[in-house]
Amino acid sequence: MKIQEINVIKKVNFKSKYIKFALCYPNIYRAGISNYAIQLIYRLINQDKNFKCERFFFEKNKEPLSVESQTPLREFDVIGFTLQFELDYLNIINMLNNAKIPILSENRKRPLLIAGGPCALENPIPLKNIFDLFILGNIEPIFDDLIQFIEDYLRSNLKPKSKYDNIDGFYFPLKNKQIVKKTTIKDLNSSFHAIQQVIPINYKENKNLGLGKSILIECTRGCKGKCNFCLIGWQNNPYRERSFPRLKEIIDECISVNPIKKISLIGSGISYHSKLKDIVWYIANLGLNLSIPSLRADKFDEELAEALYKANLKQITFAPETGSERLRKLINKNIKDEDILQSIQNALNYGINKFKLYFMIDLPTENNEDLVAICNLIDNIIKEGVRYRDLSISINNFIPKPHTPFQWFEISNLEIRRNKIKFLEKEIRKKRKIKVSFSDPKWGQIQTLFSRGDEKTGYLLYKTKGYGSNLGAIRRIMSEMQTSINDFNKKLNINEELPWNFIDVGINKKILTKIWNKIF
Repeated sequence: MKIQEINVIKKVNFKSKYIKFALCYPNIYRAGISNYAIQLIYRLINQDKNFKCERFFFEKNKEPLSVESQTPLREFDVIGFTLQFELDYLNIINMLNNAKIPILSENRKRPLLIAGGPCALENPIPLKNIFDLFILGNIEPIFDDLIQFIEDYLRSNLKPKSKYDNIDGFYFPLKNKQIVKKTTIKDLNSSFHAIQQVIPINYKENKNLGLGKSILIECTRGCKGKCNFCLIGWQNNPYRERSFPRLKEIIDECISVNPIKKISLIGSGISYHSKLKDIVWYIANLGLNLSIPSLRADKFDEELAEALYKANLKQITFAPETGSERLRKLINKNIKDEDILQSIQNALNYGINKFKLYFMIDLPTENNEDLVAICNLIDNIIKEGVRYRDLSISINNFIPKPHTPFQWFEISNLEIRRNKIKFLEKEIRKKRKIKVSFSDPKWGQIQTLFSRGDEKTGYLLYKTKGYGSNLGAIRRIMSEMQTSINDFNKKLNINEELPWNFIDVGINKKILTKIWNKIF
């Protein structure tokens, strides 16, 4: 992959001088280059004089080569994957197989395989026989321990030493450790922020880059909202934010070394930032363009709309999740229809006329009236003055996530989900020229399997090495295993031991069960 980028780190004497660390994003380049974790870890590792870090992205059925030097993946001492999406697990198998690296850790001494990211913290068990070490939680508090561990491991050519067993965030899957406590960086102000960021300048699909050519500014971690279905809000607690003065310093440093005129704010709970308006105004007054994540409608007022317009924002994204106020209350997203409509009007008043809305189907207790409510809410948004061509709708399948109050819930069978999609597709597009997309319910089943999977799921993943990673291949593997996808998508017993229960994410299970019992 020959891509012209700025701020690439290139160290000489590749073969002998450095410990060679492959930083892998198991999806395509245009998705991974906009991931802040890649930018952060790339800088952190390359700051160490003993390490050389190069990046890899997924290319189907191709030998993985590093972006920096086109060096094969198998020539690296350490391979680190960031796990952002469960369906990317299939790409990990593909990348290792195409690199001719033994997939199972028991068949491998080198390279050392490490994984981190939200899906590692969620439930690493489906991948436990592949990776030598999982980092559960934030990397910054244990980064020095990780570097020391890698050096010791490679020096001794042995399995992990016992002195690392009790470090928070270190999970060695071949050892029997009762509880692993996640790591949390408590003060974002004092934590490292990537300043010189790798940005593509000649990428042929530039218009399809996740966030375009932009500088990523991490403002928050965690989310105060704690929607009952949301992984980030529960496992990435507590909510933390960088102060406005610190963010000004970071923005000033970034624009002084990056010839880019666009800032992308990063943070799932961005609407809760106490100084969000000040941040946006600061960017606008610098004459920069802005990108921002999905915003809460109940926190979107005219002053924020004006600031975003001044920062040349062209589109606002809201996530009502459902058209039903009843169902919003049940999932703990207490936003009223009037909040959504007022936010739309606030944006229109200041010249922002394009909107993207995220909805979710198959949520617990959902009924036909809730589906109709989605269509009614869309109609009411149109009545506010939004043109059909300026409205984009994305409808996704509910996926039960570990560490959330909905972790035990089942998902509907394929026929029921398909019927819901057919109904919405017909009703939304009837008399409306609106862009609407639906996530594939078949892949939603697989995502649920990987999200809540056990060691059987790991075996299935390993078998895709020979069978392939399409739906037909997965069905054939399941048939050989004498199991069905429905066995993994059913409701879980609230009293049973779950594969991920050994992870302490800072939430007492009693809180989750209390919410569950109150609702159901």
